Amino acid sequence: MLFPNGRFSPGHALLAVALLCLGACVAAVFFLARQPWLGLGLAPDGDGVRIVEVAPAGPAAALAGELERAGGAGLRLLSVGGLGLVPHDVIEEPDFIDSYDEMCAMLDRQSRLAALLAADAVRIEVGHPDGRRTVHEVTPAATRPVSDLPPVFWFQLFAGSACLLVGAWVWVLRPTDLATGMFALTGAMFPLSAFSAAVYSSRELAIDGEVFRALSSLNHVGALMFGIALIELFLCYPRRIVRPRYMLLVPLVFLPWLAIDLLQLAPNQNWGVRLPIVAAILMVIVFAWMQWRLTIDDPRARAALTWLSLSVILGCGLFVLSTVASSLFGWLPPLRQGYAFGFFLIMYGGLALGLRRYRLFELDEWAYRILLWVGGAVGLVLLDGLLVLALRLEPFESLGIALVIAGFVYLPARSALWRKVVERRRIPDHELFQSVMEVAFQATEGERVSAWQQLVRRVFDPLELEELPARGEGADAAAAEGGQLPATPDLAPDGLEMRLPAVASSPALLVRYPWQGRELFGTAHMRLARQMVELMRQADAGRAAYERGVAEERRRVARDLHDDLGAQLLTALNRPTLDETRGSIRDAIAEMRGVVAGLTGGRAGLGPLLANLRHETASRLEATGIELDWPLVDDVEEMEIDYRTAKHLASAHREIVSNVIRHSGAARMTVGVAAKAGWLRMMLRDDGGGPCLADAGPQGKVQGQGHGLRNLRMRIEELGGRLSIREGAPGCVVEIDVPVGGQSGRAA
Repeated sequence: MLFPNGRFSPGHALLAVALLCLGACVAAVFFLARQPWLGLGLAPDGDGVRIVEVAPAGPAAALAGELERAGGAGLRLLSVGGLGLVPHDVIEEPDFIDSYDEMCAMLDRQSRLAALLAADAVRIEVGHPDGRRTVHEVTPAATRPVSDLPPVFWFQLFAGSACLLVGAWVWVLRPTDLATGMFALTGAMFPLSAFSAAVYSSRELAIDGEVFRALSSLNHVGALMFGIALIELFLCYPRRIVRPRYMLLVPLVFLPWLAIDLLQLAPNQNWGVRLPIVAAILMVIVFAWMQWRLTIDDPRARAALTWLSLSVILGCGLFVLSTVASSLFGWLPPLRQGYAFGFFLIMYGGLALGLRRYRLFELDEWAYRILLWVGGAVGLVLLDGLLVLALRLEPFESLGIALVIAGFVYLPARSALWRKVVERRRIPDHELFQSVMEVAFQATEGERVSAWQQLVRRVFDPLELEELPARGEGADAAAAEGGQLPATPDLAPDGLEMRLPAVASSPALLVRYPWQGRELFGTAHMRLARQMVELMRQADAGRAAYERGVAEERRRVARDLHDDLGAQLLTALNRPTLDETRGSIRDAIAEMRGVVAGLTGGRAGLGPLLANLRHETASRLEATGIELDWPLVDDVEEMEIDYRTAKHLASAHREIVSNVIRHSGAARMTVGVAAKAGWLRMMLRDDGGGPCLADAGPQGKVQGQGHGLRNLRMRIEELGGRLSIREGAPGCVVEIDVPVGGQSGRAA
């Protein structure tokens, strides 16, 4: 898959490298499997060669009984085809030989032994502990079983493959970066050294001398080029110590040294191989110290450098100490080189962990996704091949079994590894939601601010948590990038800090050094922060809606008390007798109870409502000398409407009647009610000469008339109805239309 710029996607590029590495491993196995095989395990012993193991099913299986009878003293292989053996014939690493002449003699003997083993039959001479010598004629097998290859061979292939894949992994994600290029070069050179060493160190007795020489040369090239790339890495990461053109001086020094070694012009292998490797490691240490000095004012670069330097120096240093230095200075007995390659896994494993903790080379968690994807693909291929070779299964059967194993073993293991290595433990979603709700519904603004900041501390555990000033609030506003506060959480490029927008009555926050400075922020943490902020905003919106509902309900109760209870008390004031006044007060108390009962909802019959309004209006108008004309209408008596509509309609009616009594000077008032197509119309007309309601302003308020007319308009509009006020010539006409078939409008 190609990107628009013509480059392969990182995942496919890494997969190509993995397949190339797999091909190299197969080639190494194939080469050794095609060598003649005696079925003997050999090791140097003093001035000769000792037989340490005999394959029970091998060509020399007849020696198994003699080896068992010899016990701990063992058997010695004295000669093959008449050619006497010396310890250098089975030496694991020719670099342990000091003299180039001795090395050339050893390679010449390898060619002669390989030719003897290629014959149909070969005579071998065996020495016994009691001094006896026996001669055996053995027919070498044409091929060597893969199962006979020693564990150290597979370990070297694994170490080289792992280092190559980690180096390629970093490079494919940032292919234009010089530092990642140098690190990838170390990863490419390491398997060149490890794979070649794996082949010649895992031979049974001999391979062709020229092939041996070529493999040894590749080993030297890989080792010294690895050192060159490592020096270049510390020259440019995390800071540039020199300009790129001056970095060419490193290969200009070491490549001629490599040529001198390959041409065997140096005095011995101490000068040709070991000293340049030790010199390279010392230069790495020097440049790491210079980087330490340069990053004194950059804690993030200092942390990355510390981790990388520790991994590199520990891995490379242990290898040099256990192999090169032990041969050069004789400090320690040398470790088998094949296993010493494992020290380099410390370096590359440290890099993988450093990507998580310090975001080395600016890589993030998506790098792990690519690595795990490629690892799964390569693992599936390896498992399929292993089943074919080991169990002799058909290809389709082996592939099916490999897929089942991948599904039940690899995928759960990958998920567990992802949670362990990449994802930091976070509070569960339900706890996060509950915590946000608790913040949103704190009683006071100060408590919300404190609770929100405590939640941020709980989630990210930062060393520093600062409130960002609003734009223009002093010089510290620079911390908010010139006063521009974030609308959503944003992340600093270095991962040291994250800014959170203002929510929960809190100002914007600057969160620095997460998890007590032990890690950096990543994209997963920014997604979590965005989730928290979005939840908080939704909770804030819910709280605001709740507070608006409370305020609206208070306003509604205030209107009901003003319009209904006020009208009842006004009527009581105008009663001529004490008994009538007491009756009106009882009606007012009943109205107040109705206001309270209305908070629970319910429905009311329209017939009883109109009957009560008619009786109440008649009484009020009669007390002031105004005549009422309100004819009965049968088609509305059986209708039911919800309490809200009934309450608003009754309140609006009372408010209009109150205005007629107080302001119109009318002698007669007419009321008509009709229902049609889900709408109820109430028309009220007076014949007075007072100010008409049509003279009210846009809010329905006439100077000196308080909340009454404004409340009248608000009530009708809340029901989704219409209010019409016009001159009646004489008097005024008020028409109220409200829906009663399907209630609409805002909830009170």
